[in-house]
Amino acid sequence: MITIKKHYLLTLALFITFTFNTVAQDSELISEGQTALNQMFEKAPELQEKVNAAYGYAIFPEIKKAGLIIGGAGGKGVVYRGGAVTGKAKMSQASIGAQLGAQKYMQLILFKNVKAYDSFTGGKLKFDAQVSAVAIEADSGSFNTPYKSGFVIYTMADGGLMFAASVAGQKFSFEDEESK
Repeated sequence: MITIKKHYLLTLALFITFTFNTVAQDSELISEGQTALNQMFEKAPELQEKVNAAYGYAIFPEIKKAGLIIGGAGGKGVVYRGGAVTGKAKMSQASIGAQLGAQKYMQLILFKNVKAYDSFTGGKLKFDAQVSAVAIEADSGSFNTPYKSGFVIYTMADGGLMFAASVAGQKFSFEDEESK
């Protein structure tokens, strides 16, 4: 009988530890996402108007990318709709071509409407080589970029150096906040 109680207590302790660890990771990712978004707004103030006008957005505070002919990238982000967090996302990327180096960058994806948001949160979205991102630079004037298939992507370098002339595709997965 005592063994059974210990088993239940151990199970409960593991559950509580996992739950609080997950909540801490989520709040840390949200904080990092807000910091990344603020850095983008500092460098390109006109971007805030675009974010406010969007149906929703996903912010990936840190994507790590590396390549030597074959490359890859990945990162975690937070998804928003109407100013509220709706879930977390993961991005993975594979590339092939003339490339060498490693870098970190932030990525912001704006959703034009509910159709684009639903496409992203459906967890099956892939961006191919046809979809290009707008790089945020100190004197970037390219914020009039139109939505393509309901999306606009902005990136901002955060370190490293990468030389690339490659073909890449990004794939996303989504975890709804309500599914926890």
